Amino acid sequence: MAQSLRHVYCSAPCCSNNKKNFPYLSFHDFPADAEVRARWVRAIRRDEGPNFKILRGSTFVCSQHFSPEDKTISASGRTRIKKGAVPSRFVWNDWGKVNYYSLPAVTPSVLERRQRPEDDSTEEEEMDVELLLQCHNYYKKPEQSALDTEKIDVQQRVIEELQKRLAGVTVKQSFGLERFSASDDDIRFYTRFASYHHLQAFWIQIEPATRRIVRVGTHSSTSCTTAAPDNDPPHRPSRCLPMIDELFLFLVYLSLGLNEKDLGDRFSIHQSTVSRIIKTWCKSHTTLKGMIGVSPHGAVTFVSSLYSGSVSDKELFRQSGIIPLLDKDMAVMVDKGFGIDDVVPCKVYRPPFLTKGSQLSHGEVLVTQDIARLRIHVERTIKHIKENKLFDTIIPLTICGSINQLFAVACLLSNYQNKPPVKVWAI
Repeated sequence: MAQSLRHVYCSAPCCSNNKKNFPYLSFHDFPADAEVRARWVRAIRRDEGPNFKILRGSTFVCSQHFSPEDKTISASGRTRIKKGAVPSRFVWNDWGKVNYYSLPAVTPSVLERRQRPEDDSTEEEEMDVELLLQCHNYYKKPEQSALDTEKIDVQQRVIEELQKRLAGVTVKQSFGLERFSASDDDIRFYTRFASYHHLQAFWIQIEPATRRIVRVGTHSSTSCTTAAPDNDPPHRPSRCLPMIDELFLFLVYLSLGLNEKDLGDRFSIHQSTVSRIIKTWCKSHTTLKGMIGVSPHGAVTFVSSLYSGSVSDKELFRQSGIIPLLDKDMAVMVDKGFGIDDVVPCKVYRPPFLTKGSQLSHGEVLVTQDIARLRIHVERTIKHIKENKLFDTIIPLTICGSINQLFAVACLLSNYQNKPPVKVWAI
């Protein structure tokens, strides 16, 4: 059965030839020989597979891709491809290096046609009019005039202007610091800084520290990440806003007292994200301070609760609860910073201070040496307690409720984890 005109197409890439629109071309099946067929497939830059299947009577290559030496015309006018011939003329090799611009510009008015045979076979029977295609200068590129170049330049400028306007509209729609950078009045209203310049100067000072900021986690308002050195940053929760806009949000929250829902709508983020940003920027580090009592032979005998680092040594001593445990027959040895003489009922030993004299007296030197021999054991005990790494880093908020118990256990365990710093005294 003869192949319908509408279903005969060339399978070579970048070729849209078909039998209906180009009746003067002939279309040829892939050869039956496997080796030659593989050469055809490679020549047209196809890979035989699911996306390209060769079907007899349905997959063709037009005569345009064969050189004249590869084709013969039979007595009946049929164009045949020589055995073993491979298509070689394509767009990517400039159609076999044929110089189409040197071909004659005038097309012959009439082409001689040979009589088509009457039989209705499946073999394609078309007259080869390759010269017609070559004579028509289809590949000549139109020359670009000066007017066209000017139009392109004008359109390019219009595109750039529209892009600038779009960027400006985007900035105006977003509620961020950049939107108000041109108005010092708005900066004073939203942040209470005198101007945008002052706010930028403040940001330059604190920006390096923001890389080590302890951020409130995304899964729980009480979880946080641990800060790390700059060269090894920890994994932080993903940010919806740049750091400088997070600062701007926090300043707006302080200055105007807007609720979190309102801020979320303004900055186009979720209300819970606003809450985490505010907690991150208002949260600061605080140190914990405690007091321990060490016996003369180096054992920990007293552990106080932990207090804020701003508490004085004297106030810490008063609130620790050790004073009721002392009587007048006892004695305590403290460092120079403990001015507790007026709050304890017993004698207090501390290293002497260098007062008006240029150096310590002989008696003061002897007292200092006696105290230092015992003070070294206190320092060693403190060192053993600090070897617990929990107290060397930022303490998570999740364990702050039990930090006093953890500290007391760590102090008492040091009596068993290390050798006694002082040998048993002989009585």
